[in-house]
Amino acid sequence: MMGKAMAERGIDPELVLCSSARRTRDTLDLVLPELRIEPEVVYEDALYHASPAELLARLHEIKPGSSRIMLVGHNPEIQAFALDLTGSGPKHFRDRLREKYPTAGLAVINFASGLWSNISVNSGTLNLFLTPRELRT
Repeated sequence: MMGKAMAERGIDPELVLCSSARRTRDTLDLVLPELRIEPEVVYEDALYHASPAELLARLHEIKPGSSRIMLVGHNPEIQAFALDLTGSGPKHFRDRLREKYPTAGLAVINFASGLWSNISVNSGTLNLFLTPRELRT
């Protein structure tokens, strides 16, 4: 369902960083077949309940060349990280992100900088926030 919604909106990650935990792999397995392109997928033990600071450090390690990254992680850390990165964007998306980040939720955050190493707290624009519940209605 979320993969189809991503494909319909032209959201095509080139690289997916996914926690190696079973539930994140299972979630990703539902999304991948519905995407329009086949991204490189990297499973990492270090993403299991990584803190927002650790997640930011991981993004800083991404080499130039991948401009669209999808991070599949765990709450409450993934919600806190998305909130940390978001400096602007439509108020209704930011309010909903603050309220709850459900399993298989999707936050699309864009950055002006073309380098992952330049990303910082509040440097992103939250352009979309989707939840599975919204897709069912």
